[in-house]
Amino acid sequence: MSAEHPIKKERVRRGFTQRQLAQKLDTSEMTVSRWERGEHLPRPRHLKLIKRRLGIDPAKIITYAMGAV
Repeated sequence: MSAEHPIKKERVRRGFTQRQLAQKLDTSEMTVSRWERGEHLPRPRHLKLIKRRLGIDPAKIITYAMGAV
């Protein structure tokens, strides 16, 4: 995938480190890293938190993961 992952794009735009974002989403820094590399898809609970804390529509994350950017 050539486009930047929506989570990473928004994290960087807001000036958060992966560690800071992980703390806001109640997960580990490694998990955030795996999401941003496209290795894992956030679980539904995290998708809700991502929408609430970063304003990213879960459909955008799922679409990105499916390669339909």
